[in-house]
Amino acid sequence: MQYNQIIRFLREVSTSRFCTLVWCLFFVCVWQKKLHGEQVIGDDIEQTILDHLQEADKNLSVRPDDAYRHINIATQIATESHLLDKYIFDFTQYKVRCAKRHYQTDSMYYFLKDADTELRKLPDSLQGEIELFLLKKWRDYYYITGNWGKALQKIEALHPILEKDIESYPDVCKSFMVNVVYRGNIEMRKNNYDLAIKYFRYAFKYVETMKKLKGVDYTDRLNLHLASAYKNKGEYTKSIVHYLKSNESYQKRIIKKPKLKNSLLNNYNNIAALYLEMNQPDSALLYLNQSIEHHIKDDPFYATTWLNIGKAFTQKGDYTQAADYMNQALNLTQNRYGNKHYKTAQVYLEIGKVYQEKQDFETALKHYQKSVVSLVAGYEDTSIYGLPTMLDVNNKKELLLALQAKANAFHALWLQDENIENLKHADAHIQLAANVMDDIRREYSSEEARQFLIEQNYPIFEKGIEINRQLYLQTNDENHLAEAFRMAEKSKSLSLLDALKNTDAQQFANIPKDTLEQERQLRTQITHLKGKISKIKKGTKNENKLRELQNELFEQQQHYDTFVAQLEAKYPDYHNLKYGQSIAGIDEIRRDILSHDVVFVEYFMGDEQLYAFFITKNKIHLSATPNTKQIQANISELRQAINEANDVSYVQTARFLYQNLLEEGLEKMGESVERIIVVPDGGLAYIPFDILLENKIESNDEFTYRRDIMPYLINSYAISYAYSATVLQQNLNKQKSNRNEHDFVGFAPDFSRSSEVTTVTRSCHDNSLISLPNSKYEVEEIHQLIGGKIFTETAATKANFVDLGTKSRLIHLSTHACADEDDQLSRIYFNDSEYLTALELYPLRLDADMVVLSACETGIGTLRRGEGVMSLARAFAYTGVPATTMSLWSVDDNATSKIMVHYYKHLKSGKTKDQALRAAKLDFLDEDVVNPRHQAPYYWAAFVHIGNAEALEHKTNWWLWLSALALIIGGISIRQYYQRR
Repeated sequence: MQYNQIIRFLREVSTSRFCTLVWCLFFVCVWQKKLHGEQVIGDDIEQTILDHLQEADKNLSVRPDDAYRHINIATQIATESHLLDKYIFDFTQYKVRCAKRHYQTDSMYYFLKDADTELRKLPDSLQGEIELFLLKKWRDYYYITGNWGKALQKIEALHPILEKDIESYPDVCKSFMVNVVYRGNIEMRKNNYDLAIKYFRYAFKYVETMKKLKGVDYTDRLNLHLASAYKNKGEYTKSIVHYLKSNESYQKRIIKKPKLKNSLLNNYNNIAALYLEMNQPDSALLYLNQSIEHHIKDDPFYATTWLNIGKAFTQKGDYTQAADYMNQALNLTQNRYGNKHYKTAQVYLEIGKVYQEKQDFETALKHYQKSVVSLVAGYEDTSIYGLPTMLDVNNKKELLLALQAKANAFHALWLQDENIENLKHADAHIQLAANVMDDIRREYSSEEARQFLIEQNYPIFEKGIEINRQLYLQTNDENHLAEAFRMAEKSKSLSLLDALKNTDAQQFANIPKDTLEQERQLRTQITHLKGKISKIKKGTKNENKLRELQNELFEQQQHYDTFVAQLEAKYPDYHNLKYGQSIAGIDEIRRDILSHDVVFVEYFMGDEQLYAFFITKNKIHLSATPNTKQIQANISELRQAINEANDVSYVQTARFLYQNLLEEGLEKMGESVERIIVVPDGGLAYIPFDILLENKIESNDEFTYRRDIMPYLINSYAISYAYSATVLQQNLNKQKSNRNEHDFVGFAPDFSRSSEVTTVTRSCHDNSLISLPNSKYEVEEIHQLIGGKIFTETAATKANFVDLGTKSRLIHLSTHACADEDDQLSRIYFNDSEYLTALELYPLRLDADMVVLSACETGIGTLRRGEGVMSLARAFAYTGVPATTMSLWSVDDNATSKIMVHYYKHLKSGKTKDQALRAAKLDFLDEDVVNPRHQAPYYWAAFVHIGNAEALEHKTNWWLWLSALALIIGGISIRQYYQRR
C-alpha cells in the first residue's frame, strides 16, 4: 500500500479528532521508520553498484562479455534507484575502456556518441573532466580506426589542456606523454618516420617526471616506439637492437605482470617482419613460433602472427600454406575490426600478393580490389576494374599500396595476354595512385617527410612512365608521351619547388610585412637550432645537450607549423597559390622555355630503366635504356678518370655515356639544335655533359686532349641544366626586383696561409685555406668590364655579403668552398674564420638575377632521389636566385680566374648564359693553355650553369641612344640638304 493511500484510508476511518490525532502520530512513526529504512537500503544499493563495477574491472581485459554484463546490471540498479546521474560517467568510462581494449570499434563509437549527449547534461562542475575524457577517447577511436586527420584534431585540442599540469599530476603527465606518442605513431603510419622519431624522443623528456611523480618507468615503451619507427624507416640494425632489449626486459617481468605478454608478442612479430624484409623466412619463422607459445584464446595478435607466417611461406614458395595462414588472419581481422578497416585491407593486399607470385593475376586483382573497398567508406564495387572517387578514404597510405598493386597486376596481365585494355586499366590505376600521393604529400608539414614519401614511392613514377611509353608504342598517340613526361616531372625537385611557390605565394597574397617578418624569424630560429645540432653531431657528441636541442627544435617546428596553418587559414589566396597545381607539361615547355635552336632533355633514373625525354618546338622522343647499373658505374668511373687523369678510362666512359644518354635522341631531333637544356637524375647530376664524346677516339701513342682532336660535346652545343621543367619555368617567370642598388657585387677574400705549391685549388677541406693569388685579379677584371662594387681582402666579409647580396643583380664569389658530409654544413668562405653554410642560406631572400660561385664543389652534395643534389648552389636556389653557375669538383685557381673573366666578357656581349660559359671554356682552351695537360677536362669543365640561361638584361644608357639618334637625324638632314641643292 502506498503512503498516499494510507492517508486516504485514515481520513475515511477517522470518527473523531482524537482518533485522527492517534492515527496521525502512528503515521509519523511509520514514515520515520520508512525514511530510516530507505537510507539503509540506499547504502546497500550503492555498494551493490560499486561491487558490479569492480567485477567489470576484473573482467575488462579477458572476458569482455562478463564486463558488459556487470556494467549493465549496475546501470539497471542505478536507474531504478534514481542514481543514474551519479554513476553514468563511471558506466560510460568502463564501457568505452572495454570496447577499446577489445577493438570493438562499432560499440566504442556508439558509447561515445551516447556520452556526447548524456554526459553534457551533468552538472557544470563535472564538465571539465568530461571534456577531457571525451577528447581522449575520441582521439583513441579515430586512431584505432585509422582516421589520422580527426585523431590529430583531438590530439591538438588536448595538448594545451594537459600541458598546464604536467609537473604536478602523474596522470596528466602520462596523458600528455601518450598524446605525444600518438602523434609520433600517426606520423609513422603516414611514412613520416623522421618526424615520428622526433616525437618519440621528445616524449623521453617526461620519463623522468613520471618516475618522480609515480615511480613508473616508461623507457621500454618509448624504446619500442623508436624500434618501430627505425624498422619502418629501413634501419633494421637499430630496430632489432631495440626489440631484443625490450624482449629481455619483458621476459624478466612477465611472470609478475602478465599484461606484458602483448608487448612480447608484438616484438616477436616485428622481429619476424624485419627478417622477412631481409628475405630470411626461416629466421622469421623461428621468432613467429616463439610468438605462438605465448598466445591465448581470442588473442588479437593471432591475426598478425598468421599473416606473417603466411608471408614467410610465400617467400619459401609454399603458396598453399601461405594462403591457408593468411585466410585465418583475414577471418580474425574481419571479426575484430570489420570489413571497413585498414588492417583488413592489409590482409587482402597480402593475399593478393600470394596469387601474384603464382602468376594468377586475375585472382590477385580480386583481392587487391577488396583491399581498396575496405579503405573507402561507401564504396562497394568489387569489380577488378572498379576505381574509387576517393571522397572518404580512411587510410591513404594503404590505398596507395593497393592501387599500386592493382596497376602492377594489370601491367603483368597485359604482358601475359597483350590485351591493350589491361594496359589502359594499369594506366588508370597508376594515375590515381599518383594523385593519392599528391594528397598525402600536401598533408605533410616537414620537407623530410615529403622527400621520404617520394623516395619510397619512386616505383610509381617509373611504372607510370613505362605504361605510357608502351601505350604510345601501341597507339602512336603523343598524349601518352605527354603523360609519361608528367609522371617524370612530378618526381623532380618538389621540395625546391615548394619553397619557390611559398615565396611567390607570400609575395602575391597581400600578407602584412610584420607577419612575413614573424614567419622569417621563426624559420631563422629553426635554422639556428639545426646548425647547433649539426655541429654537435659532427664534433664531440654531448648526448644530453643534443637531446635538449632536439627537443627545443621540435617545439620550435611545432610552433612554426601552427603559425603557417593559421596563415593559410587567414589568407586563402596564400593557401591557393602555395598548393595550386603547377606541374609544367610539354605545352608549357614549348611555350615558356624553348626557342627553335634548343632541345630540352629530361632524365628519369628508375630501378629498371633510364628514360630520356627529348623535346623541341615541334618534336618529342622518349628513349628507354635498360642498363641503369652500368650507366651509374660509368658515371663514377668518369669522375674518377677526370680526377686521376686516367686517359683511357676517360675516353671509354665519356663515349659510352654519350651513346646511352644522347646519341639516339639528338639524331631524332635533327640538325637545327645548338643548345641543350638538361634535367639530370641520379648520378647524372655529377657530370658536365660538355666532356661527353660524340665520336669514337682511335687509340694512338700520343694521346692529346686538344679540342680540335677530341670530339667533345661542347664543340657542338651550349649546355645548361635545370632542377626540373617546372622549377625552370618558375625561374624564367621570376619578376625582376626594383630594389637592387648594384648591377654587380664581387667578393674575393684574402687568406693568410701562403703556399709554395704550383697548383692552387679553391677547396677548403682540412681547413687548408691557402692564399688564392688569382682571386682578387678575377673580380677586379670583371669589375672593369661591367662596373658595380667589389670587396677584396679583409673587406670581403660575410656581413657585407648579407648586406649587399640582397641589393645586387649579379653576385660573384671568388673564394674557397667545399661540400661537407652533412650537407647543411657545406660552406663558402669570406675569410680565414668566417664562412656561410648552406643551412644559413635557406632562410635568406636574395633578389639577384644570378650568382656565380667561383669556388670548389659548389654543385656537390648528397644525392637525394628525385630531389637532386643537396649543394651550396641548391641552397642559393632556395633563396630565390633563378640562375647559378657552380662547380662539380675542386677547381684550379689559375684556370678558374681566366675562364671567369672570359665568361663575363661574353655575358656583356649579350650571349645567353650557356653560350657565354661555352665560349669562355673554348677561349681558355684556345688562348690560355700553356701546359698541354691543362687541356684535360679537369681544368676547364667543372663549371656548369643551372637555371635561367637567358642573356643578362643590360640597363639602357639613354644618353648614348639619344646621341646616336641625333647623329642619325643630323646625317639624314645633311644628306637631304645636299640632294636639294
